[in-house]
Amino acid sequence: MTPAWPLMAAVTTGCLVLLLWRPPPLERLRCDSAPARWRLPVRLRPRPDAMAGRTRATLGAAAGGGAYLWASALGWQVGAIAALGAGLVAYLGLGQLAPASAARRHQQLLDQLPHALRLVSGCVGAGLPLRGAVAAVSGAVGGEVGARFDQVLALIAVGVSEPDAWLSLGKHPVVGPLARDLARAVDSGAAVQTVLSHRANEIQSERRAAVEARAKAVGVRTVIPLGLCFLPAFLLLGIVPVVAGLLGLVLLP
Repeated sequence: MTPAWPLMAAVTTGCLVLLLWRPPPLERLRCDSAPARWRLPVRLRPRPDAMAGRTRATLGAAAGGGAYLWASALGWQVGAIAALGAGLVAYLGLGQLAPASAARRHQQLLDQLPHALRLVSGCVGAGLPLRGAVAAVSGAVGGEVGARFDQVLALIAVGVSEPDAWLSLGKHPVVGPLARDLARAVDSGAAVQTVLSHRANEIQSERRAAVEARAKAVGVRTVIPLGLCFLPAFLLLGIVPVVAGLLGLVLLP
Protein backbone atom coordinates (compact mmCIF):
# COMPACT_ATOMS: atom_id res chain seq x y z
CA MET A 1 0.00 0.00 0.00
CA THR A 2 1.22 3.48 -0.83
CA PRO A 3 1.27 6.13 1.94
CA ALA A 4 -1.68 7.88 0.30
CA TRP A 5 -4.17 5.11 1.01
CA PRO A 6 -4.07 5.31 4.85
CA LEU A 7 -4.69 9.05 4.60
CA MET A 8 -7.62 8.54 2.25
CA ALA A 9 -9.09 5.93 4.59
CA ALA A 10 -8.83 8.38 7.50
CA VAL A 11 -10.37 11.20 5.45
CA THR A 12 -13.23 8.96 4.32
CA THR A 13 -13.91 7.87 7.91
CA GLY A 14 -13.89 11.48 9.09
CA CYS A 15 -16.29 12.52 6.32
CA LEU A 16 -18.71 9.75 7.26
CA VAL A 17 -18.57 10.75 10.93
CA LEU A 18 -19.21 14.40 10.08
CA LEU A 19 -22.18 13.49 7.88
CA LEU A 20 -23.82 10.92 10.16
CA TRP A 21 -23.21 12.41 13.64
CA ARG A 22 -25.93 14.78 14.77
CA PRO A 23 -25.77 16.39 18.22
CA PRO A 24 -28.92 16.81 20.33
CA PRO A 25 -31.01 19.85 19.32
CA LEU A 26 -30.23 21.89 22.45
CA GLU A 27 -26.50 21.59 21.80
CA ARG A 28 -26.94 23.16 18.39
CA LEU A 29 -28.69 26.27 19.76
CA ARG A 30 -26.38 29.26 19.73
CA CYS A 31 -26.82 32.93 20.56
CA ASP A 32 -24.79 35.12 18.19
CA SER A 33 -24.61 37.88 20.77
CA ALA A 34 -22.59 35.67 23.17
CA PRO A 35 -18.86 36.49 23.26
CA ALA A 36 -16.61 34.21 21.25
CA ARG A 37 -12.99 33.38 22.05
CA TRP A 38 -11.95 33.46 18.41
CA ARG A 39 -13.72 34.43 15.23
CA LEU A 40 -12.80 34.57 11.58
CA PRO A 41 -12.35 37.98 9.97
CA VAL A 42 -15.57 39.48 8.65
CA ARG A 43 -14.72 38.80 5.00
CA LEU A 44 -14.02 35.12 5.69
CA ARG A 45 -17.12 34.41 7.77
CA PRO A 46 -19.77 32.28 6.06
CA ARG A 47 -22.99 33.79 4.83
CA PRO A 48 -25.97 33.36 7.17
CA ASP A 49 -27.75 31.30 4.50
CA ALA A 50 -24.71 29.21 3.50
CA MET A 51 -24.66 25.44 3.78
CA ALA A 52 -24.03 23.94 7.20
CA GLY A 53 -20.52 24.02 8.62
CA ARG A 54 -20.42 20.23 8.90
CA THR A 55 -21.18 19.86 5.20
CA ARG A 56 -18.54 22.44 4.29
CA ALA A 57 -16.02 20.66 6.51
CA THR A 58 -16.82 17.32 4.86
CA LEU A 59 -16.41 18.71 1.35
CA GLY A 60 -13.25 20.51 2.41
CA ALA A 61 -11.80 17.27 3.77
CA ALA A 62 -12.69 15.50 0.53
CA ALA A 63 -11.03 18.28 -1.50
CA GLY A 64 -7.94 18.06 0.70
CA GLY A 65 -7.72 14.31 0.23
CA GLY A 66 -8.00 14.65 -3.53
CA ALA A 67 -5.35 17.38 -3.58
CA TYR A 68 -3.01 15.16 -1.55
CA LEU A 69 -3.40 12.27 -4.00
CA TRP A 70 -2.70 14.59 -6.91
CA ALA A 71 0.33 16.32 -5.36
CA SER A 72 1.83 13.47 -3.33
CA ALA A 73 3.85 12.35 -6.35
CA LEU A 74 6.10 15.37 -5.67
CA GLY A 75 6.57 14.38 -2.04
CA TRP A 76 4.44 14.08 1.05
CA GLN A 77 5.37 17.60 2.14
CA VAL A 78 4.01 19.07 -1.08
CA GLY A 79 0.94 16.84 -0.79
CA ALA A 80 0.28 17.99 2.77
CA ILE A 81 0.54 21.67 1.78
CA ALA A 82 -1.74 21.11 -1.22
CA ALA A 83 -4.27 19.22 0.94
CA LEU A 84 -4.31 21.96 3.57
CA GLY A 85 -4.70 24.71 0.98
CA ALA A 86 -7.43 22.91 -0.98
CA GLY A 87 -9.34 22.08 2.20
CA LEU A 88 -9.26 25.65 3.48
CA VAL A 89 -10.22 27.12 0.09
CA ALA A 90 -13.13 24.70 -0.25
CA TYR A 91 -14.35 25.30 3.32
CA LEU A 92 -14.15 29.09 3.13
CA GLY A 93 -15.32 29.34 -0.49
CA LEU A 94 -18.42 27.22 0.09
CA GLY A 95 -19.31 29.51 2.99
CA GLN A 96 -19.68 32.38 0.53
CA LEU A 97 -22.09 30.51 -1.74
CA ALA A 98 -25.81 30.50 -1.12
CA PRO A 99 -27.57 27.24 -2.11
CA ALA A 100 -30.63 27.35 -4.34
CA SER A 101 -32.83 26.48 -1.38
CA ALA A 102 -31.73 29.73 0.31
CA ALA A 103 -33.43 31.77 -2.41
CA ARG A 104 -36.66 29.82 -1.90
CA ARG A 105 -36.49 30.33 1.87
CA HIS A 106 -35.79 34.03 1.35
CA GLN A 107 -38.83 34.40 -0.89
CA GLN A 108 -41.05 32.43 1.49
CA LEU A 109 -40.00 34.68 4.35
CA LEU A 110 -40.77 37.79 2.32
CA ASP A 111 -44.20 36.36 1.45
CA GLN A 112 -45.18 35.24 4.96
CA LEU A 113 -43.48 37.70 7.30
CA PRO A 114 -45.66 40.82 6.84
CA HIS A 115 -48.85 38.87 7.55
CA ALA A 116 -47.23 37.10 10.52
CA LEU A 117 -46.03 40.39 12.01
CA ARG A 118 -49.50 41.88 11.78
CA LEU A 119 -50.85 38.82 13.57
CA VAL A 120 -48.24 39.20 16.32
CA SER A 121 -49.10 42.89 16.61
CA GLY A 122 -52.78 42.04 16.99
CA CYS A 123 -52.01 39.48 19.70
CA VAL A 124 -49.85 42.00 21.57
CA GLY A 125 -52.61 44.58 21.28
CA ALA A 126 -55.04 42.06 22.78
CA GLY A 127 -52.86 41.76 25.89
CA LEU A 128 -50.51 38.84 25.22
CA PRO A 129 -46.80 39.27 26.02
CA LEU A 130 -44.50 39.26 23.01
CA ARG A 131 -43.23 35.72 23.55
CA GLY A 132 -46.79 34.39 23.93
CA ALA A 133 -47.89 36.19 20.77
CA VAL A 134 -44.88 34.85 18.86
CA ALA A 135 -45.61 31.30 20.06
CA ALA A 136 -49.26 31.52 18.98
CA VAL A 137 -48.42 32.91 15.53
CA SER A 138 -45.55 30.45 15.03
CA GLY A 139 -47.88 27.49 15.51
CA ALA A 140 -50.47 29.00 13.16
CA VAL A 141 -48.21 30.17 10.36
CA GLY A 142 -45.44 27.55 10.30
CA GLY A 143 -43.01 27.49 7.39
CA GLU A 144 -39.86 29.61 7.45
CA VAL A 145 -41.43 32.25 9.68
CA GLY A 146 -42.42 29.60 12.20
CA ALA A 147 -38.89 28.15 12.12
CA ARG A 148 -37.31 31.53 12.88
CA PHE A 149 -39.83 32.24 15.65
CA ASP A 150 -39.28 28.76 17.12
CA GLN A 151 -35.53 29.42 17.21
CA VAL A 152 -36.10 32.49 19.39
CA LEU A 153 -38.59 30.67 21.62
CA ALA A 154 -36.19 27.74 22.08
CA LEU A 155 -33.43 30.07 23.23
CA ILE A 156 -35.79 31.75 25.69
CA ALA A 157 -36.87 28.32 26.97
CA VAL A 158 -33.30 27.35 27.86
CA GLY A 159 -32.70 30.55 29.83
CA VAL A 160 -31.43 33.09 27.29
CA SER A 161 -32.79 36.57 27.91
CA GLU A 162 -35.44 37.75 25.48
CA PRO A 163 -33.32 40.56 23.91
CA ASP A 164 -30.38 38.17 23.40
CA ALA A 165 -32.72 35.55 21.92
CA TRP A 166 -33.91 38.05 19.31
CA LEU A 167 -30.33 39.15 18.65
CA SER A 168 -29.52 35.57 17.64
CA LEU A 169 -31.31 36.46 14.38
CA GLY A 170 -29.61 39.85 14.11
CA LYS A 171 -27.49 38.86 11.08
CA HIS A 172 -30.29 37.20 9.14
CA PRO A 173 -30.74 38.95 5.76
CA VAL A 174 -34.54 39.16 6.09
CA VAL A 175 -35.39 38.90 9.79
CA GLY A 176 -32.24 40.66 11.04
CA PRO A 177 -33.53 44.28 11.14
CA LEU A 178 -36.79 43.17 12.79
CA ALA A 179 -34.90 41.08 15.38
CA ARG A 180 -32.62 43.97 16.30
CA ASP A 181 -35.55 46.37 16.64
CA LEU A 182 -37.50 43.92 18.80
CA ALA A 183 -34.43 43.33 21.01
CA ARG A 184 -34.13 47.07 21.61
CA ALA A 185 -37.87 47.45 22.18
CA VAL A 186 -38.00 44.58 24.68
CA ASP A 187 -34.92 45.86 26.49
CA SER A 188 -36.10 49.49 26.68
CA GLY A 189 -39.83 48.92 27.09
CA ALA A 190 -40.73 50.72 23.84
CA ALA A 191 -43.95 50.09 21.96
CA VAL A 192 -43.59 46.68 20.35
CA GLN A 193 -46.70 47.15 18.19
CA THR A 194 -45.13 50.16 16.48
CA VAL A 195 -42.00 48.17 15.65
CA LEU A 196 -44.04 45.27 14.28
CA SER A 197 -46.26 47.47 12.10
CA HIS A 198 -43.33 49.47 10.76
CA ARG A 199 -41.35 46.38 9.83
CA ALA A 200 -44.39 44.69 8.27
CA ASN A 201 -44.94 47.66 5.97
CA GLU A 202 -41.24 47.89 5.14
CA ILE A 203 -40.90 44.21 4.26
CA GLN A 204 -44.05 44.36 2.14
CA SER A 205 -42.63 47.35 0.25
CA GLU A 206 -39.36 45.45 -0.33
CA ARG A 207 -41.30 42.44 -1.59
CA ARG A 208 -43.30 44.62 -3.99
CA ALA A 209 -40.12 46.26 -5.28
CA ALA A 210 -38.51 42.84 -5.81
CA VAL A 211 -41.54 41.61 -7.76
CA GLU A 212 -41.47 44.72 -9.97
CA ALA A 213 -37.72 44.30 -10.57
CA ARG A 214 -38.21 40.66 -11.62
CA ALA A 215 -41.06 41.66 -13.95
CA LYS A 216 -38.90 44.31 -15.61
CA ALA A 217 -36.01 41.88 -15.97
CA VAL A 218 -38.18 39.38 -17.86
CA GLY A 219 -38.36 41.69 -20.88
CA VAL A 220 -34.60 42.15 -20.93
CA ARG A 221 -33.88 38.44 -20.61
CA THR A 222 -36.28 37.50 -23.42
CA VAL A 223 -34.70 39.81 -26.05
CA ILE A 224 -31.82 37.49 -26.97
CA PRO A 225 -33.88 34.24 -27.13
CA LEU A 226 -36.54 35.94 -29.26
CA GLY A 227 -33.87 37.41 -31.50
CA LEU A 228 -32.28 33.99 -31.97
CA CYS A 229 -35.69 32.53 -32.83
CA PHE A 230 -36.63 35.21 -35.39
CA LEU A 231 -33.20 35.60 -37.01
CA PRO A 232 -33.30 32.31 -39.02
CA ALA A 233 -36.82 33.10 -40.24
CA PHE A 234 -35.75 36.60 -41.28
CA LEU A 235 -32.75 35.21 -43.16
CA LEU A 236 -34.77 32.51 -44.95
CA LEU A 237 -37.77 34.67 -45.84
CA GLY A 238 -36.15 38.05 -46.35
CA ILE A 239 -32.50 37.72 -47.31
CA VAL A 240 -32.21 34.37 -49.11
CA PRO A 241 -34.91 35.08 -51.79
CA VAL A 242 -33.37 38.47 -52.61
CA VAL A 243 -29.86 37.03 -52.92
CA ALA A 244 -31.14 34.09 -54.98
CA GLY A 245 -32.96 36.47 -57.33
CA LEU A 246 -29.90 38.65 -57.83
CA LEU A 247 -27.69 35.60 -58.46
CA GLY A 248 -30.21 34.36 -61.03
CA LEU A 249 -30.08 37.65 -62.92
CA VAL A 250 -26.30 37.65 -62.89
CA LEU A 251 -25.60 34.01 -63.67
CA LEU A 252 -28.37 33.15 -66.13
CA PRO A 253 -27.76 34.20 -69.77
